[in-house]
Amino acid sequence: MPADNVFMSWLDCLPGVDESIQRERAWLRDLAREATELERQTLDLRAHLAGGQTELLARVMKHCTLADIQAASEAARRVDPLDALLDQVEDGALKERMRTLDGWHLAAEALQVFDQAKVIRQHDIMTAASDAERLQTLARVVAWWNYVGRPVCDRLDVKQSVDCRASIQPS
Repeated sequence: MPADNVFMSWLDCLPGVDESIQRERAWLRDLAREATELERQTLDLRAHLAGGQTELLARVMKHCTLADIQAASEAARRVDPLDALLDQVEDGALKERMRTLDGWHLAAEALQVFDQAKVIRQHDIMTAASDAERLQTLARVVAWWNYVGRPVCDRLDVKQSVDCRASIQPS
């Protein structure tokens, strides 16, 4: 099977698939490649943004003391609704990774937080984990979804057969 036909490869196993279906698959494959390239470009722009934020902080630090910056940061946290939500997250590693987000994070950044905070820490959660570990994992997953995953869906206005904008409530 040619490498180009890995996309929707099951079409190659159907009898009587005509040329128009093959052309449509090729068009969809190209569309998927374009979407992947746009994601790469977006991540590159986000890296430039992060660099710009670092440079701006360095400029501000030339004019303000660290105490002034810390005080301003604390004042902003008092009015930032995300900080109030973060106070509800019990897991320290997840909370710290979530603090790195700026509220405009991408799906890829949301997945990085999921991975880097080790939201799921057991290899086989159903057999190797205790009840307490399973509840802790569920709490991390719910917190990640409500405060990291769902905002991405809201911002992108993602609509699926399952409403991704619905909050998950732990029992």
